[in-house]
Amino acid sequence: ELLEGRPLRSYMVEGHPLSEAEVVSLLRPMLEALDYAHSKSVVHRDLKPENVMVRTRSLTPPWEFYHLKLVDFGLAFDSQASQLTRSGEIFGTLDYLAPERIQGQNDDVRSDLYAVGVMAYEMLAGQNPFKHTNPGEAILQRLTQDATHLSEFCPTVTPRLVHLITSMIARAPAQRPASA
Repeated sequence: ELLEGRPLRSYMVEGHPLSEAEVVSLLRPMLEALDYAHSKSVVHRDLKPENVMVRTRSLTPPWEFYHLKLVDFGLAFDSQASQLTRSGEIFGTLDYLAPERIQGQNDDVRSDLYAVGVMAYEMLAGQNPFKHTNPGEAILQRLTQDATHLSEFCPTVTPRLVHLITSMIARAPAQRPASA
């Protein structure tokens, strides 16, 4: 399918956060699409802004996002079947990998939710929740540190949204929402 629109990344400029309304208007269809994939036992495993295509009614604020598609299911797997990753290998984009994926543990829908939480954090804060200079540092941070609380960057964002995003990027999968 030839998709119209642009990758979500093109709307995200470091240091220039999106508004809460814009983020919510993006999160809703993203989570709906993810919920559908998960209902079919498909875990994406490489969610990132480049794999979210957005088509808008307007290219200037106030944006009215009305169409969003998740793309590139190349690393996806059927959660009811065996895992694709061989022991010792990490697949995916490091900035969006959940800690359990880095550790080579079984991943599930909560790993995808972690990636969506990182994207939501980036959209609101204008930066990734983990600042690093090299891959080793990025891995260590995700395994041992919690992200800077979103409210430090976004004091006006509603506590309910901050709580949702914070829970989505929790290090322990059990602390994340169970479904999209």
